[in-house]
Amino acid sequence: MAVNPLQMGSGRGKSRDIKIDGIDLFFAGNRLLTDANLTLAYGRRYGLVGNNGVGKSTLLRALSRREIAVPTHISILHVEQEVILIAMELMTGYGR
Repeated sequence: MAVNPLQMGSGRGKSRDIKIDGIDLFFAGNRLLTDANLTLAYGRRYGLVGNNGVGKSTLLRALSRREIAVPTHISILHVEQEVILIAMELMTGYGR
């Protein structure tokens, strides 16, 4: 029997929503967020949109590493994008 860790009993009776206030986020000495608030409602889908280099991936990484205080009964799976150049070249014929 497969078990979905998101449905395990450890979080019973606890909110599945995420509400975090007062987030400060820095990367390489640069301030990305100051006293920011994050609210995510269970069951909703969200998109994170912004220019390259503004900190979208840094925010997601900080959440998944729990550098930002996400409630411990909430499971987080963060899959980073990987691009393998050789595979792309083979599929597209690029570089010939």
